[in-house]
Amino acid sequence: MNSKNSNRAFTLVELLVVISIIAILLAVLMPSLNKARQQARIVVDGSNQHQITLAVLAYTAANQNKLPPSVQGYISSAGKTVWTLPCRLNYYPTGGSVKSSLNGGSVGKILGSYIKTPKVFMTPLFADQMEGREKEFFEGNYDDKHNYLNSSYWLLWNYANTNIDFEGACNDNKAKLLVAGVLLYGDAEWAKLSWMSGYDYSGATKFYSDRAGMWWKKTDTKYNYMKDSPLNITMNAGYRDGHVKKYNSVKETKEIVAASSSGDSIYYLPATE
Repeated sequence: MNSKNSNRAFTLVELLVVISIIAILLAVLMPSLNKARQQARIVVDGSNQHQITLAVLAYTAANQNKLPPSVQGYISSAGKTVWTLPCRLNYYPTGGSVKSSLNGGSVGKILGSYIKTPKVFMTPLFADQMEGREKEFFEGNYDDKHNYLNSSYWLLWNYANTNIDFEGACNDNKAKLLVAGVLLYGDAEWAKLSWMSGYDYSGATKFYSDRAGMWWKKTDTKYNYMKDSPLNITMNAGYRDGHVKKYNSVKETKEIVAASSSGDSIYYLPATE
């Protein structure tokens, strides 16, 4: 037996052929894998919103058919209701010792007995941001560094911001929308002339702080909401009757303008209930 032939190594050409075949297979499979990954995220996202919706309905059933109070604002010293972006889990805008929020400032204190983990308030891409923050969520803890804790969904029950032409499901109306994916353009406070969402999209940068658990796209001065289509994203929304619906941000949303002295913000919310 020829030991040389029995132990022959791959030639450079053969290795290059194998590498080329692997590269071609990856190029063919990657779009399908990315699509499957994105679809899985949408499923988890819908499950999150379903759990939030069920928690709100469970609270309602236990409290004389009253929806949970909103934490998305506070009463000023002059007695005026001041609304914020409706994505707050903990909200203490004037300090933890001042009960200025509309309900004391904590979604976790209100819905904690119906929610197992605060991760359901984050899109799958941001779930890791709630690691180790269970106590802060469930107890509504406040200190100088944690006066905000945010969701990456809009939390719209009893949200009645008079500065925008929109009301979520409230105790005194028949609106149905409880929770929805975030898509916002031009926020004057955080990122003027920029996009903000809890969902991944082309050109976005992942950014999280207690004030903003979102994907950001850098300043987009060319976008004109009066004539251009918004970012093309698949999102979910949860409703008062318990169902969750998937919708497309281009074809199935309505634009809600929030006017401000420092610039308009444009909310994109599901067009139908």
